[in-house]
Parts: sequence; C-alpha cells; structure tokens
Amino acid sequence: MTGCKNPNISGIKPADSNTNIAILENLPTVTSVQKHTIPVGEIEYAALKIETSHYIIYTTVTDRLILRRLPMLLESAWQNFHSFTPDTRPRQSAKGQVYYFNTRQQWLDFSRSFAPESFHIFEQVRSGAYCHNRTCVAWQISRQADFSVLTHEAWHQYCD
Repeated sequence: MTGCKNPNISGIKPADSNTNIAILENLPTVTSVQKHTIPVGEIEYAALKIETSHYIIYTTVTDRLILRRLPMLLESAWQNFHSFTPDTRPRQSAKGQVYYFNTRQQWLDFSRSFAPESFHIFEQVRSGAYCHNRTCVAWQISRQADFSVLTHEAWHQYCD
C-alpha cells in the first residue's frame, strides 16, 4: 500500500506553542505574540495572538510555514490596499481582527457563537471564509488556497 493518511493538513509535525512564539517574535512584521485561548461556548481553543501594525490575528494553526508567512502576508496586503487609495484614509480605523482556525470544526464552533444570526449561511461554506462585523474568520484549507482567501476577506475588512 502506498501513500499515508495524515490528519495534519500541512504535512508538518505541529510544534509546541513556545517554539512557534520563538519563531514569530523575531519576524519584522510582528509587534507582539503570545499564548491565547479562544473561548467558544464551553470550549476553549488553545491559540496564538499575533499582532502586527494593522492586524490582530488569533490562530489555532500550527503549520510553521503558514505562521511565518501570515503576518507578512496580511501587512503586505494592507500596504497594497492602501496603495489603491493613497489620497484617502482607509476605512479600517482600528486593527483588523482575524481568526484563523486549524480545522473547519473549530471554525464552525466559533462561527455558531460569533455570528448566530448568520450561522445558517456560514455553515453552508465548504471552502472559504467570511468577514462579519469587520472581523475575518477563516480555517486552514490548504497552503495554496488559504492566503488567497485571507487576502480576499482582508480586502472586505479594509473597505469596511
């Protein structure tokens, strides 16, 4: 039998949060990183809180490659968005809030409590994300798709 079955989407063995913090805190786009929990009803998901100049990212994702690239991706996207409207102030007046989950189930659990009035719509999403009340909420689909989805939702967030 060939191939393997690995529940880890990224194919990289997850690291502990201390290792991920050490990797992230030295990145030029990261202003702060710390352990965090995301309360979802009676469940709490262990997460990281990553701050950049324009974003606060809460994530349960453990893929080191994605974690290293995520802050730079969002900051680069913000700079590009701003370049589209250089003579006007962006509508995004506060730091953008991003929740980026490791699994769709975590995303569903969060969405059910975060946006109960829209949950019936969000639960139909099979591959994607949403921006609701100026908050971007996504889950890890694949390395190829995630950054495109995140920047798309960040654009909605930027435009308010």
